[in-house]
Amino acid sequence: MALSAVVGRADVLEAAEKTYLGNTYQREVTPFAAALSTLEALHDGTVLARIRQVGEQLIDGLNEVFAQQQVKAWAFAWPTMFDVVFADMKLGDAFFQEMWSRGFLMQYGGRFMPSAALSDADVQAAIDAAEQALSTALTRTESRGGAADRIAAAVRFAGDHFLASPDSIQRWLSAPSRS
Repeated sequence: MALSAVVGRADVLEAAEKTYLGNTYQREVTPFAAALSTLEALHDGTVLARIRQVGEQLIDGLNEVFAQQQVKAWAFAWPTMFDVVFADMKLGDAFFQEMWSRGFLMQYGGRFMPSAALSDADVQAAIDAAEQALSTALTRTESRGGAADRIAAAVRFAGDHFLASPDSIQRWLSAPSRS
């Protein structure tokens, strides 16, 4: 839902009342209803706690899969919105193509924002699929990630997927997670 607001000093907003200020969705009420419903759902904190729990389970599970198969890849950052970085981008692309083919709509370079609606069984299914997807991707690419470390991989990932300074990459890498 698109949601926006026009805000400013009182004298500026009063002047705007004397002119035409409009846009396509200015009088659309659906986004505001959606925002209010979302705030009500999040109010007591249980939904956010569940999202964090699901994210932690996914991060931990993915990192365990990577470690078991001795692949240089990392799931990290905030559990409510995390990233997965591979030292070998071709392996990362192949892994996410395999996840997609198993019904998990994930892509390399995408941000992962888990849902509170995911059950523990859903999370385990994703981790099991990741184990299979990684095995297949390893066979396809014949790579385990080379000698790149986490920082080098993150710098390359950031350069390919968004703009980031070295300082922001350090903060990104130090975001709290259980991994």
